[in-house]
Parts: sequence; structure tokens; C-alpha cells
Amino acid sequence: MLETKEIGREQWEKIYEFIRTCGSACDPDRFAVQILDHIGELCEYDCGSAYLLDRNGKISGLHLRNIEERWIKVYMAYYANTDGQRYSMFGKKTIGQRADVPAFNVHDWEGEPSAEFIPDFIRQRGLKYSWGAGFYDTLGELRLIIALDRKTKKKFTEKELQLLELILPLLNNLHRNFYYQNSDSKVTMRIDEEKALTPRETQIAELLCQSVSPSQISEILHIARSTTYKHIAHIYEKMNVSSQRELLSRLLNS
Repeated sequence: MLETKEIGREQWEKIYEFIRTCGSACDPDRFAVQILDHIGELCEYDCGSAYLLDRNGKISGLHLRNIEERWIKVYMAYYANTDGQRYSMFGKKTIGQRADVPAFNVHDWEGEPSAEFIPDFIRQRGLKYSWGAGFYDTLGELRLIIALDRKTKKKFTEKELQLLELILPLLNNLHRNFYYQNSDSKVTMRIDEEKALTPRETQIAELLCQSVSPSQISEILHIARSTTYKHIAHIYEKMNVSSQRELLSRLLNS
């Protein structure tokens, strides 16, 4: 269970900026790029990769950071021939697991037995630790894999894993937005400037549009829940709406 009380104001501000940046992406491809480009501000990594998959599970897009593409071909060749997803970059999705819950995994390669995959791939690349997550569309199909690797003997700390665990459902909400209505829909946010929302109200409106709950907004912005609801009430009044559904209908322009 994530102990959010241990996360300080500075880290919450970084989380907010990270989610806001990723939320500005207009398609899954750009979304993956934003994650790789900015997640290092929350959790350092030496090598990173993002795999976009089509409805048939085939790789339709690939983004790499400090990795030669030939290593990806080597990995896929090994992975295709292993049983039980032992070397999966993300946690195996269990039967009955909700589509809105991303799967993730952490590998300590130092502790892995020296099977063929380890000396031929892991040792050759100099990997020590890996973290990976898989994101699904609204139908429960895997559509995006993010993997982060470390080459130094520096484990992912408990604090880093807490931050990753915290941002995963937020990222997953953003990711699933691309697959509402139809697989090619692009959801963009439009704030009506004539309504004169304050900077804080704009922040909260942005997070609401990214499916972040009021309680999560309070934690991210480091404000009391009562203050969050007071801001939401002011937003409703300025936007002339009476519910979150009406607000999203006004702010989201497909």
C-alpha cells in the first residue's frame, strides 16, 4: 500500500508537472515519448524503451533511449521462446484483472540464475535492474509497454517505486482516453478563457479532464480536500455547469 503521507511537496509538484506534460500528448505515440523524456525526473534510468502495439499485439511503434535497436530484436527472439512470461518487461496480467489497472514488474538481474538469456542479453548489455509496465485499452488489450533499465548497482529505491506506483493509474487513465469512442480518437482539452479561471482552477480543471479524482488532486497539488472541492465549486459556477460530467463535456473537445 502506498504511503502518500511520506511524499513531500516538491515531489508532488514534480508529479503534477509530469502528469500535466504527459496529458498534453494528442496521441499514444507522443504520449510514450513524453513518458520516456520526463519520467527520469521522478525515477532515474540509464536505458528506456516504449513499445506501441496494435490490436493484434504487433509492435506498431518503438521509441528507444540509449539502446541500440538490435538489442530489441534479440530480446523479442528470446521472449517469444520462453514460457510463462518469465522475462516479461511488465507483470503478467492475471485472469479477471481490470483493464484500468496497469501491470508492472521489477527485475533484479543479479539474482537471476544464469540461463541462456542472462549471459547473452542481460550481461551483454550490462543491465542490473529493470522496471516495466504494461498499459491496456478500454477493451483490455495490451497497447503500450514502458521499460526502464539501470546499469549501475543501484536498486530502485522504495521511494522511487512508491512514486512509480502512484503515477501508474494516472498514466493509465490518460492512456485509455485515446481509446474512447474509437481507436483513433484524439482527446484534447479546451479551457474557455472567457470564463477567467484562476491558475489554480485551471490546474484542477486540467487534472479533472485527465480523470484524476478530487482526492488525488488534493495530494498532487498538496492542498486540503475541502479546498479542492471549493475550487471545483467555483469552476462549476464559472463554467455554468452542475456536475463533473457537464464540466468534462464543456472542457473536452474531441
